[in-house]
Amino acid sequence: MIGPTLLWKFPVKLIWWSGFTVWPLTLVFFLNISPDHIGPIEHPTFEDYFYHKRLLMKNSQAVVINSDMDHFQVLADQVANQDHDFYGSQSENQIENSKAFSFSATGKLAGDYDIQLIGHFNQENAVAAGLACLHLGASLEDIQKGIAKTRVPGRMEVLTQQKWSQGFHRLCP
Repeated sequence: MIGPTLLWKFPVKLIWWSGFTVWPLTLVFFLNISPDHIGPIEHPTFEDYFYHKRLLMKNSQAVVINSDMDHFQVLADQVANQDHDFYGSQSENQIENSKAFSFSATGKLAGDYDIQLIGHFNQENAVAAGLACLHLGASLEDIQKGIAKTRVPGRMEVLTQQKWSQGFHRLCP
C-alpha cells in the first residue's frame, strides 16, 4: 500500500495501472489544467492527463476547485455529491480589492488579508489554501496569520537593497 506522503513521488497513472491500493487522500486542490504535463515521460495526451488528475478527486475526502479554470463544469459535476469548495468568479469565495500585498475575500473566508507573495495567482492560491485549512479545522484568524507570514524564497520574492530599488525575483525551475 502506498501512503499519502509517497503518492506525490510517483506519477498518478503508475499507481493506478500497477494495481497498488491508494490510501484515501484527505484533501485535493484542483487549481488549473493545462497541457504542460503532456509528453513522453508524463502523459501521452491531454485526455489522459485530465483523467488521471480527476482520479485524485475521486479518492479524496474533500476537494477545492478553481471555478475559473478550463473544464470547471466537468469537475463541478464530478464532485456534486462530495465534500467540496469552489473559489473564483463563479463561486461565493472570491477575491475583491486585490492590491500588491493585500486582498479581501468573500464567502467562507470573508475578511481582509495581507500577503507577501505578489500576483493575483498567489492570492488565488492563498484562498485555495485557506479553504483547505477550514476543512482541516483552522480558524479564520489563524488562516489570516498564516497567509500574512507565508513566503516562498525565490518565488515572486520582494528583494530590497540599500542602494537599489525594490524588485521582484522569480526563480525558475
